[in-house]
Amino acid sequence: MPAGGSDSPASLFPQRAIFPQLEPLLCVTFFTCVGTGIDGATSLEQTYGPVVNYLEEQRQVPYELAWLDNGGSVSVQRDFVSRGAQIEHLLLNPTNEGLFRAVNDVWFRGRACTAPYVLNLEDDRVPHPTPPLPAAVQAEVQLTLLRSVELLRADKLVVGVRLKDEWSDEMVGRAMAKPLGRPLPWLTAPSGLQYQRHCMALQSGVVWGSFSMAAVLYDRQRLHDMVGLVTEGAPFDEMPYDYAEGQYAVRVGLAGLCTARPAFPHACDACRGS
Repeated sequence: MPAGGSDSPASLFPQRAIFPQLEPLLCVTFFTCVGTGIDGATSLEQTYGPVVNYLEEQRQVPYELAWLDNGGSVSVQRDFVSRGAQIEHLLLNPTNEGLFRAVNDVWFRGRACTAPYVLNLEDDRVPHPTPPLPAAVQAEVQLTLLRSVELLRADKLVVGVRLKDEWSDEMVGRAMAKPLGRPLPWLTAPSGLQYQRHCMALQSGVVWGSFSMAAVLYDRQRLHDMVGLVTEGAPFDEMPYDYAEGQYAVRVGLAGLCTARPAFPHACDACRGS
């Protein structure tokens, strides 16, 4: 395969312009685990390169990376870094203590993130460019994260900005619009970015709208202060993932917080979702 091919070290582990980042605005988090047929480091290997390439294209958003591996080993993390990964915060739990304790540790308990904003990326939702894009659109794509931060600063009812569409969007949007008697309105952020607030609307038949772990940029202090930690431990760690995540989504909704669904010029194609 030619140098720089899809499996080359340069492709799997692109180098960051600034590392370590001492004054981050955004903390990007990876959570992996070992067990039930899952190999965390192998999974992260497919995620790391596209994520770093995406983040390096974003203008004016200095970032730090945090990786917590549940049930892995120090040698696996050391090997990953020795191959070229540049990650500020490497954390390891010798046994799998559950995703939601990991989230609390990294986002809220001070084990990793220092930046005021946080973005979690699941393995099946890897940001990647969508070529070819017109130059003007590409320039706007490079401002995606900055525009998201600006929106969070301006709208105190919004706790997170969503970087991809979700299967529940239309259900939530219709339920929110019904009592208005008209389509859900588009709001305009100071940057000119248009967006809709999506909040918990139980009439939709789902609890989503205010929170999701998938490719959402959050104000982590606002989450901590108004909602608190994610519920962890038994019986929540034994519940199917969506139920435990949904329990926190309900709490975010009851706190009166929403997520923003922006009208990015690339229509959220910068993220691939399943």
